Amino acid sequence: MSRVTSGSTQSRAPRAAASSASAGRAGHGADDAGRSDHASTASRIEQLLREQLQPVALEVRDESAAHAGHAGGGGKGHFRVRIVSRSFVGLTPLQRHRRIHAVLAPLWQHELHALAMEALTPDEAPN
Repeated sequence: MSRVTSGSTQSRAPRAAASSASAGRAGHGADDAGRSDHASTASRIEQLLREQLQPVALEVRDESAAHAGHAGGGGKGHFRVRIVSRSFVGLTPLQRHRRIHAVLAPLWQHELHALAMEALTPDEAPN
């Protein structure tokens, strides 16, 4: 289960909070609308990664506010992902990153500008 709060998607909280968190911000001015759009993008990132990589742990954080005014962003978001998945066993870090980029391919044109990621196997993740 997960939720989106303050630009973060975490795997331990109920999913229902995601809708209420982003819905509560919608329609409150341009900056709030941008945050709401980014919350929606965070939810889509989470959905795609969960569907295709079946993580045992997943955190998606929206770091767009830290990059406000960043040249070239075009209103698209900056996100950080920490994912733990058995699907990464036997893959190099570069192969793991390429797999994540491929899963998120539908979002790069209009929603994603930058993505920082930590991709681990269950054995590599700290307890």
